[in-house]
Amino acid sequence: MILYELENLRRMAYVRAVMSDYVVGYIGMKIPIEIFHALGLMAVPVYGIDREILKFSREEKLCPLVDATITYAKTDKCPLIHSAKMIVIDDTCDLMRGKMSGLQGKCIHFYDNDRENLIAVIEEVYGRKFQAENLSSVQKELERIHSRVKSLTNDEVQSFILEYYVNFLDLPERMNFLDTLQGKEIRLSHEFVETIYRCPECGGKFLREG
Repeated sequence: MILYELENLRRMAYVRAVMSDYVVGYIGMKIPIEIFHALGLMAVPVYGIDREILKFSREEKLCPLVDATITYAKTDKCPLIHSAKMIVIDDTCDLMRGKMSGLQGKCIHFYDNDRENLIAVIEEVYGRKFQAENLSSVQKELERIHSRVKSLTNDEVQSFILEYYVNFLDLPERMNFLDTLQGKEIRLSHEFVETIYRCPECGGKFLREG
């Protein structure tokens, strides 16, 4: 299993996203994504990790992570951002927040550890009612997935890469996909997260803790 094979997971997510009215994008690892899944939304990370998009950038002196994300958003070249009615951003990077705040045609929500407010905004945007009883099973499944990812990889960086791509699968499909990797050699390049580690604003803070 190598990087370009995982790219297929994101490409398949592009197709599902453009056919869905219930896509929510998120940026940052502090966001309680279990809330999105409990509401039956298609939750996908939308921060930019592709340096190729930077040739379309009109920004100056931005770190690659912020620059790629805002360029994807402004040029409308990312199907996930295009399809998301709402993008939720945590407090990891003030620069990311500032640049994304002016994005037109999207509900941009800054998450500051207020779960109740987040739920209220999501209910309004998507017209769905949050059912608290759905949350426990979703949280347990996300914990199982995270633990399995760590057991399949050799270090924090490779765990981040694998889990990043697994997040493009629907929640019920993730463990099945990870089961297919058991016993296989996983070779994932650290160059993938170079933009995140080199970011002068947020450093490695976009990596999930734990």
